[in-house]
Amino acid sequence: MTRRGDLLAPALLGLAGGCRTFTPPAALVLRGRAPRGGPGRLLLAAAALELVYDKLPFASSRLRPEGLAARGISSGLSGAALAGPPGAGVAAAVALGAAFAGHRARVGLTAAWPRGALLWAALEDAVVVGLAAAATGPAAGKR
Repeated sequence: MTRRGDLLAPALLGLAGGCRTFTPPAALVLRGRAPRGGPGRLLLAAAALELVYDKLPFASSRLRPEGLAARGISSGLSGAALAGPPGAGVAAAVALGAAFAGHRARVGLTAAWPRGALLWAALEDAVVVGLAAAATGPAAGKR
C-alpha cells in the first residue's frame, strides 16, 4: 500500500511535466533512476531542446491535445518509476492541471509585461527544473 507521503515526489514530477514534457524523465536519467544509455541520452537531448523550443515564437501551445497527451504520458511514466501505479496516476493528473495553470500564469505575466516574455519563460524553466530535482533527489521515494 502506498502512503500519502510516497506520492509527493510523483506529484512534483507532475507539476514539472505539466510545463515541460521531457523534464521529468530527464531528471530520472540524471539521478540514475532510469537507464543512461541510448534512450536516456535521447531523453536528455529532448529535454534540452524543449527548453530552447519553448522560447521560439512559433512554438505550439502546451494545451493542444497532443501536447497534453505527451505531458500526461511522460509524467505518468515518470511517476510510476518512483511510486508504481499510484505514482503514475498522481503524476499524470497533476501534469494535466499544471499544464493549464502554467499556461494561464505565463500568458497573464506576459500580458502584464510583454517585454518580459523571455524572462517569464526562463523563470518557468527554473521552477520546473527545481521541482524535478526535488522529486528525484536522494530522499525522494525513500521512506
